[in-house]
Amino acid sequence: MKNFLINLGNKTLEYLWPKKKINDARVHYFCQPRILFFAVTSRCNFNCPHCIRNLIDERKTIIKDLPASLFETALKEGKKLNFNTVMLVGGEPILHPEFKKLIELIRKYNYEFYIISNGWFYREYWEALGEDKKNFTGINLSLDGTTSEVHDNIRDKKGSFDRVIESIKFYRKKGVEVGLKFLLSKRNYHQIEEMVKLCKKFKIKQLTLMTEIPAAHSDLSTEERTEAIKKILSLQRRFRDSLRMQMAASFFQNIEYKTGIHFCSVLDAQRIFIDFNGGMLFCPDIYSKCENKPLIQEIGFENAYKITLDTINELKKRRLHDLLNNSIDANTTLCDYCDKYIENCLDLAKKK
Repeated sequence: MKNFLINLGNKTLEYLWPKKKINDARVHYFCQPRILFFAVTSRCNFNCPHCIRNLIDERKTIIKDLPASLFETALKEGKKLNFNTVMLVGGEPILHPEFKKLIELIRKYNYEFYIISNGWFYREYWEALGEDKKNFTGINLSLDGTTSEVHDNIRDKKGSFDRVIESIKFYRKKGVEVGLKFLLSKRNYHQIEEMVKLCKKFKIKQLTLMTEIPAAHSDLSTEERTEAIKKILSLQRRFRDSLRMQMAASFFQNIEYKTGIHFCSVLDAQRIFIDFNGGMLFCPDIYSKCENKPLIQEIGFENAYKITLDTINELKKRRLHDLLNNSIDANTTLCDYCDKYIENCLDLAKKK
């Protein structure tokens, strides 16, 4: 499939089409899950130095839990808009005081659901999910190194590596699909290939590679990031039949784009992020930057979603305008661009 051109006045920009046959691309688009990400609680048994909560609560003393009633409202309204999958994140989701109630509501509205966990409470999750495990699609575990020395140091939690490995073995034995999330930094990016080997060893089919959020906080240099991307792309080709490797959007921070139009994948509006305050966003990377994000409990799910979509459109329009007019911001990396203009675009969306 060749790239195609967008003509606007006397300007022409090239849109970089995915290297897939058109039919495959369309099938992938229409069949991909529409996901509601819920940060259901700020509670966590870890105190990771890179935690996004540090941005709003450095001492992690604020305890907030998404009310079950608000969670149900989002599920009910989300179903009308064809959302079909729920991802539970935290904090650590099971520490929500009504975690079992949340699971009951997910099943009531017939969502498939995943859980993102640090792996510590793997037996407790299994018990809380009940005997039939209805609608439970799998669990994604955070593993930031292939040795306890590396992982435990990054997570600042002694024994956490061993607990994740126990969790992998436990869920694999139970027939549960396990995915891994690997947060790359200077301390572990040399272990990318070893992480792939670990996935192969435990028959894990999905590995997500991430950088610190906000993405600008990552300690990887541009050279290290570029080297890592090349390594990952090579491994993707080698293991494409047995392991799905994907790089989170934040991974491309500081990568300069010389030609073409590039929009982050989270701007496709197929995934919506709802925090434990009831605020709706489209990306956890701007979690701490939107002080005036729409609150479901104040304006309703539908209106919050409309504002979210309009904010996405405002960001896209602004970036396209800057590209066409050779603005100084045109070459700003994707995450930096959103960070800079999110509040302004959110205000414009609210005025519509």
